[in-house]
Amino acid sequence: MAALPANALHRIGKLFGAKPNEAVFTPAEVRQLQHAVCTELGLDVSWALQTYDRTPYFFNLMSAMASCLQDVDAVLPSTLSQGAPTGVREQIPPSGVWPAKDTPLAPDCALELCMCDNNHASATAEPTKVTALLEQEIAQGFVEKVQGGHAELLERFSAEDLAIGKLGLVSRPGKEDRLIGDSRASGASPAASFAEKAEVPALGNFTQALDKHAAWFGRPAQPSDWVLVSLDVKGAHKSIKTAPKDVCFAIFKHLEDYYMYLVNHFGASWSAYWWSRLGALILRLAHFTIRHQHLGAIYVDDFLWMFPKKSWVHLTAVLISLLQVLGVPLSWNKLQIGDSVIYLGWNLQLHASFSASMRTDRQQKILCWISWFLLHPRRASRIELQQFLGLLVWATQVCLHMRPFLAPLFGALYRPTQKLLRLTPGQIEELRDIIDAATMLASSKATRSDVQQGWQLLSLGGQEVHKDGDKSALMQPRMKNGAAWARFKAWE
Repeated sequence: MAALPANALHRIGKLFGAKPNEAVFTPAEVRQLQHAVCTELGLDVSWALQTYDRTPYFFNLMSAMASCLQDVDAVLPSTLSQGAPTGVREQIPPSGVWPAKDTPLAPDCALELCMCDNNHASATAEPTKVTALLEQEIAQGFVEKVQGGHAELLERFSAEDLAIGKLGLVSRPGKEDRLIGDSRASGASPAASFAEKAEVPALGNFTQALDKHAAWFGRPAQPSDWVLVSLDVKGAHKSIKTAPKDVCFAIFKHLEDYYMYLVNHFGASWSAYWWSRLGALILRLAHFTIRHQHLGAIYVDDFLWMFPKKSWVHLTAVLISLLQVLGVPLSWNKLQIGDSVIYLGWNLQLHASFSASMRTDRQQKILCWISWFLLHPRRASRIELQQFLGLLVWATQVCLHMRPFLAPLFGALYRPTQKLLRLTPGQIEELRDIIDAATMLASSKATRSDVQQGWQLLSLGGQEVHKDGDKSALMQPRMKNGAAWARFKAWE
């Protein structure tokens, strides 16, 4: 606290119920605070404040703090300073922060990557907007335009390691347009392997924490004794550089030109994973630094804190100064401090009790989805159902007893569809090569037919096939007019 500027607490106090349009502490003040932290930890200032390409964080300082606190993921800053690997060709080992996955990917289970030749309809319909956004991302250092086109890509990377995804454009009233790089379409996101799965909190955790606090101090929890602080990290995913050897998995095509993301783009599985780890580390460093009683959590890139009303000014000053010292990019216009804030689409209030109410626009969105499904009961696509379920999972986090009622919808989402293809002898020959005899699953995408990776063969030429390692049904199928009908299960 001694290193804070003289009027820091006055500045923080004025933020209650107001929204700033600039950083709380100036660059010169942040530099002073950084020097004070380095002195306290006995660090060389030039080393601790070393900057790295395409990232705003002071990873050396963060690493020193994590090591001093013996953090479970103290190696993370060093890894990210060199660029985050994608996990596409080599599984990312566990950090120890979250539970390990039950079924880790087998080392020889390499998924096939593809090069998409077109983008999603949202981007195709607005080529001028997409071009402008790409130019903006090039200027920010997020994207590189491949001047030599496809030929240059083949010179720089092997053909097996090229993944060209699909761009999408998100346009919402009142919000800036933004690009989404769909790396699932190229197969890069499904191929990325992580040994653990990130966990996120629910709003109910805050109620539980207040109850524990009451039990600890032996008196009922009084929500009115607390203050809420909400902070949003600006461009969280893109604040992390991608490992240079892995940028070949984040390529996109627009109007015959190729673009390559040099940072973790929004829409890739590895982007979400690495930010979750970094956000979790920043949260733990904040917990250790604040020390005084408080509650804090992070959901994706949104921090939510609860500080005692009698000390919220001091604790908020410590929190914000720490974030600025570490180089965390914050959306200052989204900073909220008060007894009520809007967080993740919920109206949170601290009055008689800690309460969360759904915003009207979210209620209307859910009702519109339900009405649409009732009017078109047989026309719901898997993508639409997935979007609707995501909204319902979000809505039921405040009433977990309703989650079991979503089971039929999840069953419908993961129920396979059947595909029927007419295959010629040449196509059947290729099918024999790519079908795994033990599972009857296609191990890769066919080049002579429309069979996709992951499809499961059920019958060929009217004969059922069995998952017993016997491919005899594929050797001499019943042909009719020079072809045989093949029936598949497909999860897509």
